[in-house]
Amino acid sequence: MIAGVRNNPILRHKLFQIDYLTTLSNQAVVSLLYHKKLDDEWCQQAEALRDALRAQNLNVHLIGRATKTKIALDQDYIDERLPIAGKEMIYRQVENSFTQPNAAMNIQMLEWALDVTKGSKGDLLELYCGNGNFSLALARNFDRVLATEIAKPSVAAAQYNIAANSILITYKLFVWRQKNLLRR
Repeated sequence: MIAGVRNNPILRHKLFQIDYLTTLSNQAVVSLLYHKKLDDEWCQQAEALRDALRAQNLNVHLIGRATKTKIALDQDYIDERLPIAGKEMIYRQVENSFTQPNAAMNIQMLEWALDVTKGSKGDLLELYCGNGNFSLALARNFDRVLATEIAKPSVAAAQYNIAANSILITYKLFVWRQKNLLRR
């Protein structure tokens, strides 16, 4: 990635940051952040870099970001599959949204949370659930789950994750609007 950008004047000009989002299954979303407008020439060069990386068997999705601009060449997410206490959990992780970046630590945290909530009675409430990382895994230990989130990309990811993990009966996701949070 670094060599591909360094050797390309169009891609390196006014580039100030590169963000990586990766999975255990070797997928990656790479965001290139710029202090310039992104144009058709940038898109062509970014597509060439993406194709060169894919030719090396790297499953990469490139995104260009500049002020008020986001260009996703393919998609802006990856799907992580984590083995959590004997069950595979699927988590859609969206670029520029909060996720648990260390998959091995995430597995340990989720398994610990499952263990300490084993035998729980009642319901689970998770505020600001993000993509549902904890509440989806913990749903099996509770009668019902109520989760809230305000970030639209995270809400969409959580809804996808609910369906992907077949958690249909016990899980409800509510979208909190900013004005609801400010009401007394």
